[in-house]
Amino acid sequence: MDCLLVYTNDNELSDVEGKSELDDWIEILDSMEDLISKYTDSFYKFIDPIFVTKGQTLKGESLPSEVIGKGINLDDGADADFVSNKLDYKSFETIYKTLLQALLDTSSTPAVSMNKTDVSNLSEVSIRLLFSLANVKAGLNEQYIREGIEQRNEKIRQLLSLQGVTFDDESFDTLDFVFHYNMPSNDKETIENLEKLNSMEAISLETILAKNPYVNDVATELKRLASVDVDMRND
Repeated sequence: MDCLLVYTNDNELSDVEGKSELDDWIEILDSMEDLISKYTDSFYKFIDPIFVTKGQTLKGESLPSEVIGKGINLDDGADADFVSNKLDYKSFETIYKTLLQALLDTSSTPAVSMNKTDVSNLSEVSIRLLFSLANVKAGLNEQYIREGIEQRNEKIRQLLSLQGVTFDDESFDTLDFVFHYNMPSNDKETIENLEKLNSMEAISLETILAKNPYVNDVATELKRLASVDVDMRND
Protein backbone atom coordinates (compact mmCIF):
# COMPACT_ATOMS: atom_id res chain seq x y z
CA MET A 1 0.00 0.00 0.00
CA ASP A 2 1.27 3.43 -0.93
CA CYS A 3 1.79 5.45 2.29
CA LEU A 4 3.30 8.59 0.75
CA LEU A 5 2.01 11.68 2.54
CA VAL A 6 2.54 15.10 1.03
CA TYR A 7 2.33 18.33 3.00
CA THR A 8 2.57 20.91 0.24
CA ASN A 9 1.25 24.33 -0.64
CA ASP A 10 0.32 25.76 -4.02
CA ASN A 11 3.05 26.60 -6.51
CA GLU A 12 2.15 28.30 -9.77
CA LEU A 13 5.45 27.13 -11.28
CA SER A 14 5.08 23.42 -10.50
CA ASP A 15 2.31 20.86 -10.11
CA VAL A 16 4.39 18.42 -8.05
CA GLU A 17 6.43 20.66 -5.76
CA GLY A 18 5.40 23.27 -3.23
CA LYS A 19 6.95 26.71 -2.87
CA SER A 20 9.02 27.81 0.09
CA GLU A 21 8.22 31.21 1.57
CA LEU A 22 11.96 31.77 1.86
CA ASP A 23 12.00 32.34 -1.91
CA ASP A 24 10.05 35.56 -1.32
CA TRP A 25 12.26 36.72 1.52
CA ILE A 26 15.75 35.72 0.44
CA GLU A 27 16.48 38.77 -1.74
CA ILE A 28 15.34 41.18 0.98
CA LEU A 29 17.37 39.35 3.63
CA ASP A 30 20.44 39.34 1.38
CA SER A 31 20.07 43.09 0.80
CA MET A 32 19.77 43.76 4.53
CA GLU A 33 22.82 41.63 5.28
CA ASP A 34 24.84 43.30 2.51
CA LEU A 35 23.84 46.76 3.76
CA ILE A 36 24.88 46.00 7.34
CA SER A 37 28.15 44.42 6.19
CA LYS A 38 29.14 47.36 4.01
CA TYR A 39 28.20 49.92 6.65
CA THR A 40 30.24 48.04 9.26
CA ASP A 41 33.25 47.93 6.90
CA SER A 42 32.89 51.67 6.28
CA PHE A 43 32.74 52.35 10.01
CA TYR A 44 35.99 50.51 10.74
CA LYS A 45 37.66 51.97 7.65
CA PHE A 46 36.85 55.59 8.48
CA ILE A 47 37.28 55.32 12.24
CA ASP A 48 41.06 55.97 11.84
CA PRO A 49 41.33 59.66 10.84
CA ILE A 50 44.33 61.42 9.27
CA PHE A 51 46.16 64.12 11.24
CA VAL A 52 46.41 67.25 9.09
CA THR A 53 48.20 70.52 9.85
CA LYS A 54 47.52 73.82 8.12
CA GLY A 55 50.04 76.65 8.02
CA GLN A 56 53.73 76.72 8.92
CA THR A 57 55.39 75.07 11.86
CA LEU A 58 58.04 76.80 13.92
CA LYS A 59 61.55 76.66 12.52
CA GLY A 60 63.32 73.52 13.57
CA GLU A 61 60.15 72.03 15.01
CA SER A 62 59.15 69.43 12.43
CA LEU A 63 56.11 67.26 13.05
CA PRO A 64 57.25 64.08 14.85
CA SER A 65 56.23 60.78 13.33
CA GLU A 66 54.99 59.48 16.69
CA VAL A 67 52.34 62.11 17.34
CA ILE A 68 50.48 60.13 20.02
CA GLY A 69 51.49 61.33 23.47
CA LYS A 70 53.56 64.20 22.02
CA GLY A 71 53.00 67.93 21.66
CA ILE A 72 53.49 70.05 18.55
CA ASN A 73 54.35 73.71 18.10
CA LEU A 74 52.66 75.73 15.35
CA ASP A 75 53.30 79.22 14.06
CA ASP A 76 50.69 81.97 14.26
CA GLY A 77 47.69 81.28 12.02
CA ALA A 78 48.47 77.57 11.73
CA ASP A 79 45.98 74.89 12.65
CA ALA A 80 45.89 71.14 13.18
CA ASP A 81 43.01 68.72 13.12
CA PHE A 82 42.02 65.10 12.61
CA VAL A 83 40.25 64.65 9.28
CA SER A 84 38.03 61.69 8.44
CA ASN A 85 35.14 60.87 6.16
CA LYS A 86 31.71 61.31 7.72
CA LEU A 87 29.33 58.36 7.60
CA ASP A 88 25.85 59.11 6.33
CA TYR A 89 23.95 57.12 8.94
CA LYS A 90 20.65 58.71 7.91
CA SER A 91 20.80 57.08 4.50
CA PHE A 92 21.64 53.74 6.12
CA GLU A 93 18.73 54.10 8.53
CA THR A 94 16.29 54.96 5.74
CA ILE A 95 17.32 52.08 3.49
CA TYR A 96 17.34 49.57 6.36
CA LYS A 97 13.88 50.61 7.56
CA THR A 98 12.56 50.34 4.00
CA LEU A 99 13.96 46.82 3.61
CA LEU A 100 12.63 45.80 7.03
CA GLN A 101 9.14 47.07 6.19
CA ALA A 102 9.27 45.24 2.86
CA LEU A 103 10.21 42.05 4.72
CA LEU A 104 7.29 42.48 7.14
CA ASP A 105 4.87 43.15 4.28
CA THR A 106 6.07 40.20 2.20
CA SER A 107 5.89 37.79 5.14
CA SER A 108 2.52 39.20 6.33
CA THR A 109 4.03 39.87 9.75
CA PRO A 110 2.32 42.60 11.80
CA ALA A 111 4.83 45.29 12.70
CA VAL A 112 3.27 45.54 16.15
CA SER A 113 4.31 41.95 16.91
CA MET A 114 7.96 42.88 16.30
CA ASN A 115 7.80 46.06 18.45
CA LYS A 116 8.18 48.17 15.32
CA THR A 117 5.02 50.17 15.99
CA ASP A 118 3.92 51.89 19.17
CA VAL A 119 0.37 51.00 20.12
CA SER A 120 -1.84 51.57 23.13
CA ASN A 121 -5.48 51.12 24.13
CA LEU A 122 -6.37 48.93 21.17
CA SER A 123 -9.79 47.33 20.94
CA GLU A 124 -10.43 43.76 19.84
CA VAL A 125 -11.44 44.99 16.38
CA SER A 126 -8.24 47.03 16.00
CA ILE A 127 -6.11 44.02 16.95
CA ARG A 128 -7.89 41.86 14.39
CA LEU A 129 -7.30 44.49 11.70
CA LEU A 130 -3.58 44.62 12.51
CA PHE A 131 -3.35 40.83 12.28
CA SER A 132 -5.72 40.42 9.31
CA LEU A 133 -3.02 39.53 6.76
CA ALA A 134 -1.32 37.20 9.24
CA ASN A 135 -4.65 35.45 9.86
CA VAL A 136 -5.24 35.00 6.13
CA LYS A 137 -1.79 33.49 5.74
CA ALA A 138 -2.29 31.27 8.78
CA GLY A 139 -5.60 30.09 7.31
CA LEU A 140 -3.86 29.04 4.10
CA ASN A 141 -1.15 27.20 6.04
CA GLU A 142 -3.84 25.51 8.12
CA GLN A 143 -5.54 24.32 4.94
CA TYR A 144 -2.35 22.70 3.63
CA ILE A 145 -1.50 21.09 6.97
CA ARG A 146 -5.07 19.89 7.48
CA GLU A 147 -5.09 18.19 4.08
CA GLY A 148 -1.86 16.36 4.94
CA ILE A 149 -3.13 15.27 8.37
CA GLU A 150 -6.40 14.03 6.88
CA GLN A 151 -4.39 11.94 4.43
CA ARG A 152 -2.39 10.55 7.36
CA ASN A 153 -5.56 9.69 9.29
CA GLU A 154 -6.98 7.89 6.26
CA LYS A 155 -3.79 5.84 5.89
CA ILE A 156 -3.89 4.94 9.59
CA ARG A 157 -7.50 3.87 9.20
CA GLN A 158 -6.55 1.58 6.33
CA LEU A 159 -3.66 0.07 8.30
CA LEU A 160 -5.91 -0.56 11.30
CA SER A 161 -8.50 -2.23 9.08
CA LEU A 162 -5.85 -4.74 8.02
CA GLN A 163 -5.49 -5.65 11.69
CA GLY A 164 -9.23 -6.03 12.13
CA VAL A 165 -9.87 -2.62 13.75
CA THR A 166 -12.53 -0.81 11.74
CA PHE A 167 -14.45 2.44 12.11
CA ASP A 168 -17.70 3.44 10.45
CA ASP A 169 -17.80 6.74 8.58
CA GLU A 170 -19.79 8.48 11.30
CA SER A 171 -17.27 7.60 14.00
CA PHE A 172 -14.32 8.43 11.78
CA ASP A 173 -15.75 11.87 10.94
CA THR A 174 -15.73 12.75 14.64
CA LEU A 175 -11.91 12.77 14.50
CA ASP A 176 -10.96 16.41 14.24
CA PHE A 177 -8.22 18.82 15.24
CA VAL A 178 -8.21 22.52 16.08
CA PHE A 179 -5.62 25.15 15.16
CA HIS A 180 -5.07 27.99 17.63
CA TYR A 181 -3.48 31.15 16.22
CA ASN A 182 -1.06 33.00 18.46
CA MET A 183 -2.82 36.35 18.24
CA PRO A 184 -3.18 38.78 21.16
CA SER A 185 -6.77 39.16 22.27
CA ASN A 186 -8.86 40.69 25.00
CA ASP A 187 -9.72 37.64 27.11
CA LYS A 188 -12.10 39.61 29.31
CA GLU A 189 -14.16 40.75 26.35
CA THR A 190 -14.24 37.21 24.93
CA ILE A 191 -15.49 35.73 28.21
CA GLU A 192 -18.15 38.43 28.55
CA ASN A 193 -19.42 37.65 25.05
CA LEU A 194 -19.55 33.91 25.84
CA GLU A 195 -21.42 34.65 29.06
CA LYS A 196 -24.03 36.70 27.19
CA LEU A 197 -24.51 33.98 24.58
CA ASN A 198 -24.88 31.39 27.32
CA SER A 199 -27.52 33.46 29.13
CA MET A 200 -29.41 33.70 25.83
CA GLU A 201 -29.11 29.91 25.43
CA ALA A 202 -27.61 30.60 22.00
CA ILE A 203 -24.45 28.54 22.44
CA SER A 204 -23.60 25.06 23.70
CA LEU A 205 -21.29 24.22 26.58
CA GLU A 206 -18.85 22.47 24.26
CA THR A 207 -18.59 25.57 22.03
CA ILE A 208 -18.09 27.77 25.09
CA LEU A 209 -15.19 25.59 26.21
CA ALA A 210 -13.73 25.57 22.69
CA LYS A 211 -13.78 29.39 22.58
CA ASN A 212 -12.64 29.79 26.17
CA PRO A 213 -9.07 31.21 26.15
CA TYR A 214 -8.29 29.35 29.40
CA VAL A 215 -9.24 25.88 28.13
CA ASN A 216 -6.89 23.89 25.89
CA ASP A 217 -8.44 20.41 25.98
CA VAL A 218 -12.22 20.56 25.51
CA ALA A 219 -12.82 16.79 25.92
CA THR A 220 -10.92 16.63 29.21
CA GLU A 221 -12.70 19.70 30.51
CA LEU A 222 -16.10 18.19 29.68
CA LYS A 223 -15.17 15.05 31.64
CA ARG A 224 -14.11 17.15 34.61
CA LEU A 225 -17.36 19.09 34.55
CA ALA A 226 -19.33 15.85 34.33
CA SER A 227 -17.47 14.43 37.34
CA VAL A 228 -18.16 17.60 39.29
CA ASP A 229 -21.90 17.27 38.54
CA VAL A 230 -21.86 13.66 39.73
CA ASP A 231 -20.10 14.61 42.97
CA MET A 232 -22.59 17.42 43.62
CA ARG A 233 -25.56 15.10 43.09
CA ASN A 234 -24.03 12.51 45.41
CA ASP A 235 -23.56 15.15 48.11
